[in-house]
Amino acid sequence: MKKAFALLPLALALAACQGREQGGASNLDMMALAATTPPEQKFDAKPRPIAVESALARLPQGAGQPTSALERHYPNGYSQIVRLASDVGGLESQVEIAVQNGKTLFSSKKAPVWKPGEAGIRDELAREFPDMRMQVVANGGFSNRYGRIGMAVGRRGETLRCIYAWQYIDDARRSFENGRRILLEDGAEAAPASLRIKLCRGDATIDDLVNDARQVVINIPEDYGATETIATESPRPPRTVAHRTRTRRYRQAKSPPAAFSPSEDIAPMTPYTTAEGLRFMAPVNAPPRPMAPARSAVAIGTDLPPQALRGPPD
Repeated sequence: MKKAFALLPLALALAACQGREQGGASNLDMMALAATTPPEQKFDAKPRPIAVESALARLPQGAGQPTSALERHYPNGYSQIVRLASDVGGLESQVEIAVQNGKTLFSSKKAPVWKPGEAGIRDELAREFPDMRMQVVANGGFSNRYGRIGMAVGRRGETLRCIYAWQYIDDARRSFENGRRILLEDGAEAAPASLRIKLCRGDATIDDLVNDARQVVINIPEDYGATETIATESPRPPRTVAHRTRTRRYRQAKSPPAAFSPSEDIAPMTPYTTAEGLRFMAPVNAPPRPMAPARSAVAIGTDLPPQALRGPPD
């Protein structure tokens, strides 16, 4: 029994070591994955407008004519948002499609492709329809040419009707029209895709909107998604530092001051000599008084009484 208790700390230590080794391996895998991720500057930082003719998704004319399209490229895929004309103000109709043609990345910059769950769909409904109560149709059995689709419906007032459809496609290369044109990168074996359709109209019924969503067609143009076509902004020119050419400046030697030369108009001044033989630059009224001779030094104490020169008494 004592041996069993003695071996227990050793077993716990081994388990901790194994846990640390597994955690370290997981961290190393994440670091390696990040190292192989293409630089972000090669991809779109935000959606860019494209021509409506380049839109991948098409709906029947009754759903609304395409008015604009936005596109964005990610390190492992791309996405499009096609906005449709609608007779309802404040609620846009649109089709959003995302395709992943590379490996799955653990990053916020990855293509928005995932299998929809209940919580995720409810978040999407709250974001797309903040002022409308949408009801998910359970066991609706809706499908299109690419497989099963989920559906939520809602209404407001007497005429406004809205639907929201979602779908996950396992491999767009096998499902979409001309899907083989999707170029796989980084050793990916398939191209999963995500589809969202939002339709709101005041001149159609729920059945009409559902029928329009089921007739969506996605066609991949030639060479779409190639790496060389995804640059959106012209690269900034390399920064060049202008080196200022230094010119050495030599100081000119200071020339000596020019000698003073009196002007010809000024007559030279003649010094004035007094009777005592003193010379001045101008005549004076009275000759200067000579300085008194310095007094000779007088010995200290010669004029004092003898008592002042005595020292202190003994």
